[in-house]
Amino acid sequence: MIIVPEKEALIRKFAGRKIRFYRKKAKMTQDEFASRLGVTPQAVSKWERGNGLPDVSLIEGICSVLEISADTLLGISEKVVESGNPMEDAEIKTNLIAEPLVIEFSDFSVWRNRVPWCCGTG
Repeated sequence: MIIVPEKEALIRKFAGRKIRFYRKKAKMTQDEFASRLGVTPQAVSKWERGNGLPDVSLIEGICSVLEISADTLLGISEKVVESGNPMEDAEIKTNLIAEPLVIEFSDFSVWRNRVPWCCGTG
């Protein structure tokens, strides 16, 4: 997926506002928050001003410190499905988190020749 600069700026601004809101709600200064995450206060300030985003490896720590879910931080709606059938909705929600699909090829060279764009052979 390609994110256009205008969209990226909106994402940075939205994330920064969320971080600032929940940090203040937790009555933490930028220095305290930064210290708990192992980053500089300048990094926190940069995020909150919408001039950058935290590294993806920090999301879990940010959510833990702020006591929020990643969905809340990222603005993902909790309402995932609406089929009208509670049993079906429960099954779908249960299956949303699944093991990744792993495909193994016994003879990789056969596959590589069929999909040259994948392996730089075409």
